[in-house]
Amino acid sequence: MKILTVDDDQFALDILVAALKGADYQDVITASSADRALEKLMFEQEPFDCILLDIRMPKIDGIELCRMIRSMPSYGSTPIIMISALTDQHNIDKAMAAGATDYVTKPFKGLELGARLRAASLLADTLQKRAKENLELHALQLEMSFLTKHDLETAIPLEPNPGVVTDLELENGLLKLPEGTFDLEIMAFAIANIQEIYDTITVADFQKFLSAVAGKILSAVDSSTSNVAYFGKGAFAVVVQSPRSGRTITEAGILSALKSKNYLGPRTEVQPVIVSARAKHPDYWSAQRAYGCLLDALKDAQSKCVDHLGQSKLSEYRKEICHETGAAPSKLWFLNSIAARKKDTKIRPKRVATRQKTRLVQRLG
Repeated sequence: MKILTVDDDQFALDILVAALKGADYQDVITASSADRALEKLMFEQEPFDCILLDIRMPKIDGIELCRMIRSMPSYGSTPIIMISALTDQHNIDKAMAAGATDYVTKPFKGLELGARLRAASLLADTLQKRAKENLELHALQLEMSFLTKHDLETAIPLEPNPGVVTDLELENGLLKLPEGTFDLEIMAFAIANIQEIYDTITVADFQKFLSAVAGKILSAVDSSTSNVAYFGKGAFAVVVQSPRSGRTITEAGILSALKSKNYLGPRTEVQPVIVSARAKHPDYWSAQRAYGCLLDALKDAQSKCVDHLGQSKLSEYRKEICHETGAAPSKLWFLNSIAARKKDTKIRPKRVATRQKTRLVQRLG
């Protein structure tokens, strides 16, 4: 059973950890404040099975923290055990009203703590079994939903895997971060030719393809504290809490990993063209700023997709004109000026190229 213990008193925290390990609970993670606990709850890839909270803590106390944890989709029913003084019955009642499952009192009694944890363990096992059943039900619902065509703009659900979340979960996770500076990396990736891929394969294969891209992004960042979400129209966002090893997460490294996989197999020659954008700010001083950086990165990635498509179309027209007129590529200088004009590149390259082609034919004739 994976346990998170939260207490601002390091001495009490050490005693609690020793008691837990003495009771053969070895997978224990500690946090010295509510802020640290929230970060761990958000970024741990494998969720906690049980949470122990000290009621009396500065800034955000255990009762408020319990209420915040209960608002997280992944921890709506996880056992939460409050740690309290023997005479603190009023706060215990408030904690139970905030969503706590049980409580233990200080000083810790080995038999009582063991009994509480065994009860929590049984509850956690029951919840895991229920979660597995829910996943199977979700997979069945997902399979049924894909019998109908999804709109390309829709942020369709991906196959459930550790680190893969919905777009709303990723946004809400950032917005619920406490005030402070966070050691985060936010990047966005978009598939420029998503429409072509969408038109080429079945809807079931399209969902598998998107899930494979999300999985490849997670494996490339090589961190257990990462989340990736699909935002529709071929756009993904990944939030990475920088690994403690100090390894730098680079867009180039992730793009290289993404290009190394043949996602669509031998059935089609279409392969994804993936572009990226990184949040411009290295630090995120508030939850709202982190959320804004996420939106900016997604917007930048989509903008790069539009530029890429415009340049691809101009390249096609350049080849077409060379073939039809017999002109050397150096004669098509006017297309270079078109490429520099973003409006023409994005909106009407064919119209401009056709008009210029007519003039060139007249000049060469």
